[in-house]
Amino acid sequence: MGTHGVRGLVVIALVIVAGVSAVWAGASEVTVPVKEDVGVRSNAPTTDYSKSLALYAGTATTTVYRTYLKFDLSALPEDVEVTQARLVAWSRRVAANATRIAVFPGGDSWAESAVTWATAPAPVGTALDDKSLPAGSAPAQCVWDVTAAVVAEASGDGVVTLVLAETNPPEGSWAWFADRLDGVVPGATLELQVREAAPKDVTPPTIGLTVLKDALWPPNHALVRCATVEVTDDLDKSPVATVEVDNSEAAGAKGSGNTDPDVAIKPAGEGKWEVWLRAERAGSGEGRAYTIRVKAQDAAGNASSATATVSVAHDQGKR
Repeated sequence: MGTHGVRGLVVIALVIVAGVSAVWAGASEVTVPVKEDVGVRSNAPTTDYSKSLALYAGTATTTVYRTYLKFDLSALPEDVEVTQARLVAWSRRVAANATRIAVFPGGDSWAESAVTWATAPAPVGTALDDKSLPAGSAPAQCVWDVTAAVVAEASGDGVVTLVLAETNPPEGSWAWFADRLDGVVPGATLELQVREAAPKDVTPPTIGLTVLKDALWPPNHALVRCATVEVTDDLDKSPVATVEVDNSEAAGAKGSGNTDPDVAIKPAGEGKWEVWLRAERAGSGEGRAYTIRVKAQDAAGNASSATATVSVAHDQGKR
C-alpha cells in the first residue's frame, strides 16, 4: 500500500461572539454595560456585600479586596467578531499611595446577590492587563485591555467575568470603584471593536479523482499513470489531503515479479497528485485490485472522500 499525506496552512480562524443589551445597528463600536458587580473582602469571608455601592480592589492593612464584574454578550449577532475589548471602570478614590490594579479572567459560577470571599471563584491565570492608578479622591476613568478574555468567552456561553485585584498583595494600597448603581459616576463597561465575520465555512473540499486507466494489461511490470487527483476548497486554499492506495495482493506476492514499489503517488502542483500503479499480479492468484482512496478536510472541519478501483486481470480468458 502507498500513502501520501499533505497538510495545508489553516487560513481561516473565526471567532463568533454573541450579545449586548444594546440594539445592533452594524456599528464598529459597541458598549456593553456591566450586568453584575460586587466586592468581596478577605477579613469577612462569609459577608455579603451586594448592597454596598463601594467596590474595592487592593489591600488595607491585612485585608485583601477584590471586585467581580460580569458582562453578558449574548445579544451580539452571530455574524460579527470582536477584534478588541477594553474594560472601563471609574475610580471614586485611590489610597494615599498610588496602587497598581490588575484585571484577571474569572469563573462565571457566582451571583451578585450571594457571593462572598469564601464562595467567589479565584482569579484565573495571569493578569490580562494592569494599570498604575495615582493617589487621589477625584473620580478618574481607568482602562484595561481585556481582548484575550472577551474573545475566549465570546465563542462559548457569551458570559465574561473579570476580577479587579492588586497585582502583588498585600502592597497596602487600594482603589474604590463605582458600582453600576452609584449614580455619581458610571459603572463598568466593556468597549468592543467589532467587524463583520468572515463567511462561515460549511462546504467540504471538492475532490477531483479522475481515472485514466481502470484496467492494466499486459502484466509487464510497468509503472503506469492510472489516475489524477485534485483537491480544492472555496475558502480554505490549502485543505488537508491524504491519498492512499490499497493493494489486494502483497507487494511481493509469489509469481508477481517481485517488483517494488507497486504504487507511486507523485505531487503534480498545489493540491494535485498523480497515481502510478504497477501492471502486475500474482500468477497463482485471481487477479489484482488497486483501490485509490482520497480524503480531504478544510480548516473548518468539513470533510469529503472519494474512491476508485484499478484492476489487473489474471489473464484475458474466462478465468
